Amino acid sequence: MVVELGSTAGTFAPISDGAGVAIVHGIQGGFHVWGAVRAHYLDPRSVRAHFELGLDDGTPALSARDDVFDLDGTSDGVTPGVHVGTTVFLSDPAQVRGRACRFSVRLTDLEGREASDAHRVFPVDSP
Repeated sequence: MVVELGSTAGTFAPISDGAGVAIVHGIQGGFHVWGAVRAHYLDPRSVRAHFELGLDDGTPALSARDDVFDLDGTSDGVTPGVHVGTTVFLSDPAQVRGRACRFSVRLTDLEGREASDAHRVFPVDSP
């Protein structure tokens, strides 16, 4: 399995180490960052995802979100498929704003195969 982590709500865009990820002030008043994935070589149906965001200092994650979805754009799992738009909630965005953080995702398919990706990112306020 191959998985790439992104942080988008629209078209998938991968993130890389050192990237800024937008802290979104949601319509219901809470804060989140977007979690997204592109993956292939897995069963694209009912993929389980576990996203985590925390300071990049070895302390436990400050936020975690589990989600289940089908990957869009593939029916065979060989062709890369994507999922965008999982909200990874932040109880206190001031804890991560502008600080080095670790953003990660672990995918598990119906066969129990797992793959993960993680990057050092800097959460910043949305423009």
